[in-house]
Amino acid sequence: MNERKNSQQPQCGFGLLNLSCNVCGFGPCRINPFESDDQKTICGASRDTIVAWNFLRDITDGSIIFFKELEKLIRDFKESVRQQAFPEPSKEEISKCFENLLAKFRKETDAITLSDLLLKFLFEEKIFVELLESLFPEKILEEWKEKNILPSFPSDEIFNGLLRANFGVSSDPLHLIIQALRCSIVGLGCSMLLYRLKDLIYGSPVLREGYIGLGTLSGKDINIVVKELPIALANQLFKELENSEIEKYIQEKEVKKINIVGLGAFGLDLLIRNGVPCCGGALDIEQVISTGRTDLVILDELCNLFSISDLTKKYSTKFLSFSPLVKIEHVEKIDYVPKQAKKVATDILRLAVESYKRRKELAKFHKEKSEVRYRVSVKCLKELTSDEISLLARTISEGHIKGIVLLVGCEKPPENVKDKILKFVEKLVENNILVLCSGCWVYSVVDSLLMAGKFDEKAGEELKKVCKQLGILPVTLLGSCTELGRGLELFVQISKDLKVDLNKLPFAVMVINYVNNLVLNLGVSGATIGVTSFVSSSKALSSNEVLRILQDEVESLTGGRIIFEADADKVFETLFDLLLDKSDLLAESI
Repeated sequence: MNERKNSQQPQCGFGLLNLSCNVCGFGPCRINPFESDDQKTICGASRDTIVAWNFLRDITDGSIIFFKELEKLIRDFKESVRQQAFPEPSKEEISKCFENLLAKFRKETDAITLSDLLLKFLFEEKIFVELLESLFPEKILEEWKEKNILPSFPSDEIFNGLLRANFGVSSDPLHLIIQALRCSIVGLGCSMLLYRLKDLIYGSPVLREGYIGLGTLSGKDINIVVKELPIALANQLFKELENSEIEKYIQEKEVKKINIVGLGAFGLDLLIRNGVPCCGGALDIEQVISTGRTDLVILDELCNLFSISDLTKKYSTKFLSFSPLVKIEHVEKIDYVPKQAKKVATDILRLAVESYKRRKELAKFHKEKSEVRYRVSVKCLKELTSDEISLLARTISEGHIKGIVLLVGCEKPPENVKDKILKFVEKLVENNILVLCSGCWVYSVVDSLLMAGKFDEKAGEELKKVCKQLGILPVTLLGSCTELGRGLELFVQISKDLKVDLNKLPFAVMVINYVNNLVLNLGVSGATIGVTSFVSSSKALSSNEVLRILQDEVESLTGGRIIFEADADKVFETLFDLLLDKSDLLAESI
């Protein structure tokens, strides 16, 4: 991927600055960043309109992904339970994961009723608003309603986002960005439901040690890499590894065992919940295959590199997908219904064995396998007791803990940027600032960022003390990009406890090296609840009006701000100063 990226340099400057437009048949049009501000496209759109259009399309795109990911998981869960292919969670387990939500409807419910209720959130305004009421303080909801940024329901807001950014509908940058805020709230709401449902299905994250890196791919064993698995199949696949018939079949092929390893966002979900090793981020798939040790890969419908088709000519890796949306050369589509999970699981294992027999180990042996210690979300963020939340809130209000930063991203940072990020994280924890990380970018820095004890000793004394009391780490892995909502929910809980508006608390979101617009959507959603969100990108820098709206107008609407900045050093300096200033002001006001 890096070679192809280098071959694309220099990348189109109009595209990098969001100054090109291809939304209608008049295009493509472009605005020269070095000429006067009164330039127009063929339809008469200004540079401010084009940048706002592109920003809205990106945010809406992220909402679409969240919408489909949530809908897919709900329907898979419902059918898996209905077909008795997956054990139905108890009413107590359902209540534990969806307590606040169910309190508005019924105290107890079963899996099928829960699924139907969750689907209604996506398509019915009244139900979606009631969801938001169960998640956010009344004051935030009242401000959203007053400022006209309270969403109706997800599918409606997505359609409106696509329509407003279309030819001949809206040229007002503020009007367009308000719709982007509504779509980002949709993304945040879907995220909060998504991780709750994952907790119910796969189990809650716990403190454990796990492994990340190419070294998780065994040279002597069969390796199955999973980017996605339907619910019942995931459950059955691990069971079949202990099946005596499968064990006998493997032994006949002179193989010791079958090794299942995660990849990308789904890999992080398995890691934090079940301790399944991860071999890399979604964009590392070429490196994973080129080890020559990957016998079978199961793809999802997000963040795939189409270049994997070329690698099949060199390596024997077998590619499968269960998604009707995926159509990539040499990727075999597998028809699946939950009641066939046992048969499909057996077929997958047999396909992996056959692929192993054709294995071509052409790459060097990768020994890298980083041991990772992490304390993740449900216990340390979502299910802290009221006393523990009060403890964390009090230490923040008194200035002992100087703030909390959420870091989320996709792509592996360049080495010079990676070093800057690590030094910045070290600076944060040394100054008693808690750091929460999510997204595939953590794979590239895991050896430095999350290795057991790496930042424990470097943390400031106050941060060490609080982390010990709460059982969390100074640098905590939340999981995949979709788990960022957990951190934002923690912000909301602390705000409720202190009875202080979120825009007055020392919290920030930072989006780094994002590729998928889902990540941008979640990053921007932080600003909708009153938090300052930093986006390390140049995509809004060409319009002073859009920059003003993202900072000043958004602040007047929500209390939060959205700051675009391509220079990493400036981002780090601004973010650090912001947290310290807010921490000092908070301590003085309490």
